[in-house]
Amino acid sequence: MKKGHRHILQERQLTYKFIKEHSHEFSVESMCEVLEISSSAYYSWRQEKVSKRKIAFERDTKHVLKEYHLSKKRYGSYKITSSLKEKGIQTSRNRVARIMKKENIKSCICKSYKPQTTQSNHGKKVAPNILNRNFKTDAPAKAWVSDLTYIPTDQGWLYLTMILDLFDHSIVGWSMSEDMTAENTVLKAWKMAKINRKPEKGMIFHSDQGVQYIAENFQKDLRKNHVI
Repeated sequence: MKKGHRHILQERQLTYKFIKEHSHEFSVESMCEVLEISSSAYYSWRQEKVSKRKIAFERDTKHVLKEYHLSKKRYGSYKITSSLKEKGIQTSRNRVARIMKKENIKSCICKSYKPQTTQSNHGKKVAPNILNRNFKTDAPAKAWVSDLTYIPTDQGWLYLTMILDLFDHSIVGWSMSEDMTAENTVLKAWKMAKINRKPEKGMIFHSDQGVQYIAENFQKDLRKNHVI
């Protein structure tokens, strides 16, 4: 008896779904009459489905708002989703993003702090400015310029290092890292640049001569490749 009752309920659910999917083609009342279904029962089913979605959305909204305020308003949709999943609360990043948009909240990165990517007060000897603002060359790999900048994300700061060839303004090397060590910034970008375009002997490498660029392991590799 229980199996038969469950089977009838499943058939009714399928019938309701069929009516919903074709409601733009035929009137609900006509389909209910043909399929011998009460139109009031169908509308009750629709209302129940809407109510369940609404309850689930309100529940997820509470979770999102709680995580947002626990993070002191720093978390974005990605971090909130990850944090909820760690606590066993399953949801999608798109759903979290919709909730944040509806609640008019977003990640607030503290503007009072900005990473200092250029640290020139390192007390070490710096090289003379050979380039002297001459940003044109007649051949590749004669003069490269490099800089390190920061990018704010939901997860914190990321540091982007780029090396550009002044001949055609191509980015010959780059790196993205979570710290500002020479190994993870300048050296990674430099290794990529050497693979993409071999430096000419006597090539000029121009930078702001911050602490990453005057690191001994980087300077040693420049000398090894006859770069000035």
